[in-house]
Amino acid sequence: MVLTIIACLINLSLVYGDVNGFDGQPLSKVAIQNAVVSLQSSVSITASPSLLGTKGEDTEWVTVDLDYPSPSGDDWVGVFSPAKFNSRTCWPGSDPKEQAPYICSAPIKYKFVNLKTGKASLKFQLINQRADFSFALFSGGLSNMTVTWTSGYNINESTPLVKWGPKGKKLVQSPAVTLTFGRYSVCGSPASTVGWRDPGFIHTSFLKNLWPNLMYTYRLGHLLPDGSYIWSKQYSFKSSPYPGQSSLQRVIMFGDMGKAERDGSNEFSNYQPGSLNTTDQLIKDLENIDIVFHIGDITYANGYLSQWDQFTAQVEPIASKVPYMTASGNHERDWPNTGSFYDTTDSGGECGVLAQTMFYVPAENRAKFWVVVQMTVTWTSGYNINESTPLVKWGPKGKKLVQSPAVTLTFGRYSVCGSPASTVGWRDPGFIHTSFLKNLWPNLMYTYRLGHLLPDGSYIWSKQYSFKSSPYPGQSSLQRVIMFGDMGKAERDGSNEFSNYQPGSLNTTDQLIKDLENIDIVFHIGDITYANGYLSQWDQFTAQVEPIASKVPYMTASGNHERDWPNTGSFYDTTDSGGECGVLAQTMFYVPAENRAKFWYATDYGMFRFCIADSEHDFREGSEQYKFIEHCLATVDRQKQPWLIFAAHRVLGYSSDNWYAQQGSFEEPMGRESLQKVWQKYKVDIAFYGHVHNYERSCPIYQSQCVNSERSHYSGTVEGTIHVVVGGGGSHLSKFSHVTPKWSLYRDYDFGFVKLTAFDHSSLLFEYKKSSDGKVYDSFTISRDYKDVLACVHDGCEPTTSAH
Repeated sequence: MVLTIIACLINLSLVYGDVNGFDGQPLSKVAIQNAVVSLQSSVSITASPSLLGTKGEDTEWVTVDLDYPSPSGDDWVGVFSPAKFNSRTCWPGSDPKEQAPYICSAPIKYKFVNLKTGKASLKFQLINQRADFSFALFSGGLSNMTVTWTSGYNINESTPLVKWGPKGKKLVQSPAVTLTFGRYSVCGSPASTVGWRDPGFIHTSFLKNLWPNLMYTYRLGHLLPDGSYIWSKQYSFKSSPYPGQSSLQRVIMFGDMGKAERDGSNEFSNYQPGSLNTTDQLIKDLENIDIVFHIGDITYANGYLSQWDQFTAQVEPIASKVPYMTASGNHERDWPNTGSFYDTTDSGGECGVLAQTMFYVPAENRAKFWVVVQMTVTWTSGYNINESTPLVKWGPKGKKLVQSPAVTLTFGRYSVCGSPASTVGWRDPGFIHTSFLKNLWPNLMYTYRLGHLLPDGSYIWSKQYSFKSSPYPGQSSLQRVIMFGDMGKAERDGSNEFSNYQPGSLNTTDQLIKDLENIDIVFHIGDITYANGYLSQWDQFTAQVEPIASKVPYMTASGNHERDWPNTGSFYDTTDSGGECGVLAQTMFYVPAENRAKFWYATDYGMFRFCIADSEHDFREGSEQYKFIEHCLATVDRQKQPWLIFAAHRVLGYSSDNWYAQQGSFEEPMGRESLQKVWQKYKVDIAFYGHVHNYERSCPIYQSQCVNSERSHYSGTVEGTIHVVVGGGGSHLSKFSHVTPKWSLYRDYDFGFVKLTAFDHSSLLFEYKKSSDGKVYDSFTISRDYKDVLACVHDGCEPTTSAH
């Protein structure tokens, strides 16, 4: 028997929420079918002896030594035999593309690794398996559980958390998101009148990276401001089987249970005489149940909110031990003019608010509520990966710091598309490093340093930076957003660098730095540097904005001066990028786009959903990007994230810029013809654009008609989208037309930016500030409730039926 050593890290990732399973074969814990092989030069695995059975032995002990600089808490080593695994599912041996290892069968055994120091030694007893062996280091392969509970503590009164872990093992703490809603978030009576009761605060924690088929214990807790904790009693659950596992699995399915009182009292909506019997039978047989589905008509509260607490107390013995999955029914959702298909009053005015807040389900428009908060850090150095290992040392302020690795990118002269980028404007870009700081607690101050581990074992460190982690999606708290475009860069020494036509750039930068303590996130929507093919200007720009971008998220969009170049796939066939053709923008700035060459993406921040379009690629109906835009707008949960923002570089909406006026359209040609349908359908609050170097705000508008006569305060239903040109970040100014359209409420031929301040789910402040003095020159407010977002408007109504 020969030992084959695989020096690699294999990542397993199961995205499978809220399902419990039956304990089976220990190897069933491994979701090997989801393995992804990632060869790591920094991972070293050695085994001895390398040749087994030299004296005819049927069993022998093997020592496996590991050296891995980036350990995690769920690392393990798997033993495979044969080394090539299952030949029926692997590539044929004659295939010249085949490369070891072949992850296509389960390991024969595995052990957890304690890699706190990055080094470990394990012993395996191997028997004669009639084939050779291989060893591989794994990380992950785990599933998730969601825990939801209600308390009287808001996030400014305590920090909600769950203390949990495998039964009998060390416990860890995980944060929880907190949601609530007010009387005017529900849609009608009795929910908003006699049936109203303060729902308290609903906390949801996502217990991730669970091993399948394992018993876990947990307690619900709150960390108080004085440092003390409040803990619930201990609960337990068994984690789910992996998808496809062959084992005993038992599912309960029913609908329309409601609730009843054990004391016989006649509470509101008391017409569920069989409710307690069903509940008691499930409790009685709970050891033989793995998952429960309650498919609609959950509580029959019918607008009497107190009954939700009664119901959750009734099912707690079940829902605290096995996943309790729900579906929406007419008694949860239906209410006239709120988007429900059936135009009845069956929900008693709840209109889905209670059901979607009290019970977590992995629906797409709630998916972001279980994404781990993370921060992305990008920097440039002169070190390639064969010269140093890039990393970030980081952690909560004043606490123990950890190290996270960084990926490294670069590009050569022939990666760009033309001159001057490939000729006189060329400059070696260095190496761009990006590290993902994951599993952050929301709303917490973190510190970090950028570093490089050199071959001699020494480190090079940057100065210390800090940032505050983002709120969880849907969190009701003060959240402040900056929006502008077309800033470019300028030199403080007055030197005349290439592309020197951004006279307002330093003023805008300095105003943001001055007010940085009152800013949470920045969006620079295209025409970022105006390097126009002179690559040195990207370093100049990143140095200029570093005081901002090192402290708050600095999000970018693609503009014509980043992307456009003939015959390279850009929608506009111009030479505006100076030959860069998007290479610099998509390498220097990380954005959560599915494909960074196609610079469109969705991102959430607290109560905001941002849909960032790429106006330099086709956005017309039927295009790939149009489908993305509609999906981004359609999948937001407006109860949790009421403020829906669209942004693109070119003016796809409305502008009275002189050039657009000459075209007779007051827009980018082909701009709003397709998109205005989805803006209206999904009730977009504000659409932002750059490209035109001035400031202009429209009324709430649809099909070139103002739908609201107000100028400074908007309330009630969302009847149209407000369009804002905010391209005065710094580049030379653009003249307005001599004609001022009726829809144009405010125009300013000056440099400036917009600040949005969300106070809660019902109140938003919009401010336009000049870069010269930071003062407010235009503003308005929006006040509305969730029912106003649901309300039917022209071309924005969901289909309904009068059927019952």
